Amino acid sequence: MFTTLYRMLPYIFSNENTGTIIGGTITSIVEAGLNIAAPLVLGKAFSALSENESVDFLGIEASPVSLVTIFGAIWFLREEIAKARDLIFSSIGPKTGVKLTSDYTELMMNQSIIDYRKDQMGDKIGRMVPALEASTLLSDQLFKSIFPTIFEMAVTTGLLTKWYGYQVAVSIAAMMVSYIGFAYLAKETISQLNNNARAKTNDLFARLESLLSNYETTLYFDKLEYELITMNHIYDAYAESITQKNKIEPIISSIQSSISGIIFTILSSVFADEVLQGQYTVNDFIFLSIYLLQFLTRLLQFAKSMHFSAAALNQIQAVFEEFDQLAKMRAPDIGDELKLEGSTAEIVFDDVHFSYQNTIGEKVEILKGVSFKIPAGQTLGIVGPSGSGKSTIFNLLFGFLSPDSGRILIDGQDISTVSLKSLRQAIGIIPQTPHLFNDTLRWNVAYGSYKNPEEVGEASINRGIEAACLTDFVASSKDGINYNIGERGDNLSGGQKQRLATAMTVMKNPKIYIFDEATAALDSKTEMRINENLRNISRDKSTLVIAHRLSYLKDVDNIIVLNNGHVAEQGNHQALLGENGLYAELWRTQNLEAELEEKLEAIRSQSRSPSRSHASLFGKSKDDVLIDVPLNSPGDDYRF
Repeated sequence: MFTTLYRMLPYIFSNENTGTIIGGTITSIVEAGLNIAAPLVLGKAFSALSENESVDFLGIEASPVSLVTIFGAIWFLREEIAKARDLIFSSIGPKTGVKLTSDYTELMMNQSIIDYRKDQMGDKIGRMVPALEASTLLSDQLFKSIFPTIFEMAVTTGLLTKWYGYQVAVSIAAMMVSYIGFAYLAKETISQLNNNARAKTNDLFARLESLLSNYETTLYFDKLEYELITMNHIYDAYAESITQKNKIEPIISSIQSSISGIIFTILSSVFADEVLQGQYTVNDFIFLSIYLLQFLTRLLQFAKSMHFSAAALNQIQAVFEEFDQLAKMRAPDIGDELKLEGSTAEIVFDDVHFSYQNTIGEKVEILKGVSFKIPAGQTLGIVGPSGSGKSTIFNLLFGFLSPDSGRILIDGQDISTVSLKSLRQAIGIIPQTPHLFNDTLRWNVAYGSYKNPEEVGEASINRGIEAACLTDFVASSKDGINYNIGERGDNLSGGQKQRLATAMTVMKNPKIYIFDEATAALDSKTEMRINENLRNISRDKSTLVIAHRLSYLKDVDNIIVLNNGHVAEQGNHQALLGENGLYAELWRTQNLEAELEEKLEAIRSQSRSPSRSHASLFGKSKDDVLIDVPLNSPGDDYRF
């Protein structure tokens, strides 16, 4: 816990907070002085009232009424000063929390893509939100309660020792030690309960995020009842963990109150006996009793603040543990800037090997000595079976992953020696599933620019929209360029999402393009239109195309066929067909699928005209047709 607190100090006592801390400390000192003065004045007032005469107060004869008035003024000022102190310190907590979670976010976003995908999104959010709240709470408790209370206790104990002897100081110290000592002994139990509650909270966030993100899938497979039952179990486990934590807190507080009450009773009894013996006056007894009651109130608040701070440090400790793991995995981005002279660049993979460890610790080899070259301004297509390493090549080139051995060169520069920032600025990517923001068309298009989205001019945005052939869609939309595309672009069709991703990439104006199966999820007609778009924007730029459908690759300069981690075949479209190898087999398979799709489309059209025989579309008798076509409704499914 103390190590975590030590690591938090640079966040709390940052240069940004210096002025605030100085101002708040001054008000805390004034408040402590007023807290000490209040019992003294009240004691004098009791003495004056009991004797019905003025008494000496700071060298002045003060009447009972004036002393009561002074006490009331001190009480009022103390409350106002406390509020002023809280107001001054109010900005430290949020600033501390934001700085901590900002560093955490940066580390998470700089992980390798493999490490990033290990955690569920809900787990990440489930750590960040409590860390933000915990660091804010910790700062508030330190400056608004713990530090002021420690200062006031130290000063007051010193004064009481001077006035009434060391016995009072020993008694107060015993009260503090027993009170705080018990809290420390109970810390392990509280820590375990807090850890359990945090784990259940993370489980809840993760499952809830997964459920809400898979709304359609849940309904597709009629699993709503199952999911609700599962969520109820998770909710129950979360509630039980919080209940256990909440049950122990009053018990610990009750024991602490009992300890302090016993010590207060003993101390008051001893002091009352000394008053009877004439060692101290009734005024002294009243002052000490009032101060001890005030002290107990502060001690109770101090204990609560310590409890909240310990819980906050427990949350923050989990974040710092992940900080350390992330920092070990992240190489500092200290390379030289990637220097590209022309409008594009040459790309070389030289004997590149890559592997990773699966969830059970086994080494899985993906690339086993892959070599190829993309001359400046040319296009390379990559095909191969699923799991052959196509997307790994893209992830390596973009710096998401690092090769085990071998080199990746851009214009002769090893990308392992250049900064990730300059590398990624040079590359534009259009993925199979565009990752879009829940914002307007304008904002998403502008996001692709090197400028902040708010700074991008309308003329630049319109050029991106025009290049991606989104002009008609924007014109037909009621909100135009300010149309909100929804969560992950759910208000757009598949083709519109791809066009928007294209517009974003055009705004980046990269020197290298990567198309990672950019049209794999689209129908053939939309694919043809999008492919034409992609050819236009990448003309004369070095381009790497990862393709599932081979139709796009007919006109590219070179194609490599990956199989089992190796480059199995290489050449242009015609040359690979001539080799009659894996590429030719994939081509024939896809051609057959395309022919069947065309026939299905013809059947769909013909089904609206029942007078014509479906079988005649194939030039065969009805009995020879291998496609089962329901004749009763044009909207029915067609099955092979």
